[in-house]
Amino acid sequence: MSTAYHPRMLLKILLYACSVKIYTGRKKAKALLQDIHFMWLSGMSRPDFRTINNFRSSKAKEAIEHLFQQMLLFLTDHGYIKMENHFCDGSTISADCNKHKMVWKKNAERFKAGTEEKCRGLSISEHCCLAKK
Repeated sequence: MSTAYHPRMLLKILLYACSVKIYTGRKKAKALLQDIHFMWLSGMSRPDFRTINNFRSSKAKEAIEHLFQQMLLFLTDHGYIKMENHFCDGSTISADCNKHKMVWKKNAERFKAGTEEKCRGLSISEHCCLAKK
């Protein structure tokens, strides 16, 4: 089954949505109806949340991961973000839905270390790929 929407347009929507902290397919679909920036990027097309989610999860998963790596490197190389600045306060927060679930400082530190290692891996692998070209 092929989609009626151009993959480039769907990719623009996904990348822009991540940059403005919109992560769910339903919120992206709603933004396509209400936000002028999304309307412009989509050329007034209005894919529903199922189309957006299917594109993100199956059809273009590897391409999106590769483009995210490139975007991360571009932002670090041009000074928009710095990889040494990663903030995680380590607060203990009780969740609303389950009073017994908490975010512990040790878990926050482990998550921070894992994220930094993953970013270093992205950076190293991308620079190796660029050197080969």
